[in-house]
Amino acid sequence: MSIIDDNIVVKYQTYKEYCSCCSREFEKKELSEIKEFNIIIKKIFEWAGWSTKDDIYEEEISLTIEEYLYNTISFYALDGNDELHLSEDEIKKIEALVKEVIKTM
Repeated sequence: MSIIDDNIVVKYQTYKEYCSCCSREFEKKELSEIKEFNIIIKKIFEWAGWSTKDDIYEEEISLTIEEYLYNTISFYALDGNDELHLSEDEIKKIEALVKEVIKTM
């Protein structure tokens, strides 16, 4: 079994942009405590349609990973009024793992 099938923890935070009562925008957006979400690298490949190296364009890897993380975590882990904040380090961590898998294809 390679890392493609492993559960990988992605750390994220949430914040609220608008008041749920009056819909007024908050002047200061406070980040929540750090939360964790498990992903499987294989799911990124399936979501992106990457089944062979020929399907993958180097210049699209970063954006594809970021889109997958934001879409997936937002859908499964956030409440309706929450916004997602991912650190650049977390995105880069997943990108490095994806690139490691690509090398073995």
